[in-house]
Formats: sequence, C-alpha cells, structure tokens
Amino acid sequence: MIQSFTYVENVSYAHLLYEQRLLESDFSTKHKLSGEAFLIADDGDPIAYSDLYLALSTLTSNRTQFPQLPASPMLILAHLVETYYVLQARFPSFLPEITGDLANLQPSIFDLVTVHLKIDDSRARLPPSEGGLGYRPPWTTLDGVCQLVSDHIKNDGQGEVHQKVGGGIGLGLRSNQEAVTRRNVDTIPTDGSGLKHR
Repeated sequence: MIQSFTYVENVSYAHLLYEQRLLESDFSTKHKLSGEAFLIADDGDPIAYSDLYLALSTLTSNRTQFPQLPASPMLILAHLVETYYVLQARFPSFLPEITGDLANLQPSIFDLVTVHLKIDDSRARLPPSEGGLGYRPPWTTLDGVCQLVSDHIKNDGQGEVHQKVGGGIGLGLRSNQEAVTRRNVDTIPTDGSGLKHR
C-alpha cells in the first residue's frame, strides 16, 4: 500500500502560508480565500508502508519491529472487538472499557489500510495570484521520519508515556529503552546535521 503522508512541520508551514495569504489579500480576494480548504502533502511521491517500516526499523537499530500479521484473523478479531464495544455500551457497569491500541482495532480500519491514497495538493501549490497558497513543502516524508526518530531519542522517549496513558500509536521504543546502548543512539544525528530546516 502506498499513501501520501504529511509531516507536522509541513502542516504548520501550510497554516502560516494560509494566514499570510489572508493578511496580504484585499477584501474581495480575502472573501474568496477565507473558509477555503486546501489539501497538503509532503513533497515527493507517496511512499509504501513497507518503506516506512524499513526506515523506522533502520533508524532505530531494529528496536522498532513491524510483524507481518495475516489479515483474516485480524479482521475476525476486529469484529470481536466491535461486538464487545456494542455490549459494553449496553452494559457499562458489567464490562470494562477497552483501552490502549486494541481500542483502535475496528473493522472499519481495514477500509483505511487497504487502499492506495495519493493526496492531490496541486491547488495549494498554485501561486497566490491564481488562488493557491504557493505551498512548497520543506520536508519530504522520509525527512519527517528521520526528524521524528531523532526528536524521540532526544526526548528520551517521553512521547511513549502519552501513548501508554492516553492511547494512540507510538514507536514502541520506551519499553526497550534500557537495552539501548549509547553507541546505537549516537548513530542518529541529533545536532540537525543532515536534516533540513531545524
């Protein structure tokens, strides 16, 4: 599966461009631009999930693993989780709430992960004179992945605490943090060398 991704700093950049276009425009142009939605994506072609998995495994010295799971048993499990949710909603005092990553396993997730998705951000890339934002993303998806791992290691995996407490999906590095030697951490540039815009 391939998909267009959008690194968070590209999102911030697009928001700043939108704000700038609103401030620069006169009333008639501002009226046309305000309330408009623009699709944005990272620069370059969409990448395959397998490439993303390989990058994360490589950058974390194989501390992040992506096991291959057969789809049919996972779909059956997803239906069981959904059935439990329905029962839990009807009998909340008898059944505890599902928490953690298992809560994300629903049959509808299979519709999201089994399609190729390429975002067309050509409208946002148009120059402002043609009604666009002039969006030229400074980060590619792989640049964003490198920065994500670098930030995670710099912050000693503190993002995993949020994942454990509030749900969501993390890199899974926190539980293995003690096994990591300083030598492995130093393989990822933390001074910004080789990374753009930081």
